[in-house]
Amino acid sequence: QLPYLSPQQKLNWSVIMMDEDPPSPTDDHGDDDSPETKIRVSFILAAGVRKDRDTLELPTDPIAVPASIRKKGLSAVVNHLLDRAVEQKDGESDSNDDDDDDDEGKLPAIPFDFLLNDKLLRMGLESAARKEGLSLEHALELHYFPARLPPKMESESEALPDWISTMDYTFNA
Repeated sequence: QLPYLSPQQKLNWSVIMMDEDPPSPTDDHGDDDSPETKIRVSFILAAGVRKDRDTLELPTDPIAVPASIRKKGLSAVVNHLLDRAVEQKDGESDSNDDDDDDDEGKLPAIPFDFLLNDKLLRMGLESAARKEGLSLEHALELHYFPARLPPKMESESEALPDWISTMDYTFNA
């Protein structure tokens, strides 16, 4: 069960889900009569996840997300549903101290990757579903798993001139 969300939390949640700035109350929406398209998705933990499976599993009930959402936005949704801290976007102000207090006791956010139709999701959700020929009338099944972070450089390697393409060593005894 998800906790009750106050109106301010709902606004913050919509910002996370849209992955863009919230509309201001003074914005005139008279030019755009169409609401943002939503797609229903079910999050399913990938079968290959063995470590911390019980802490990463989500209910498979479908939820509505914006059609244009991408990997980073979906990762924020999963972290929110797991009650983990949600990563702040670059350049986002820290003027709202209430949100900072909410994330204090939470576990850190985990970046996630997503599979749609057994293919890594690397574009907007609606674009990927249409490319795969999937119907948007039923909930899409997104398999999620913790993303692998890029390797960290442990030490400097010896710099070789650009013209060296291969090296070979022969031992003559």
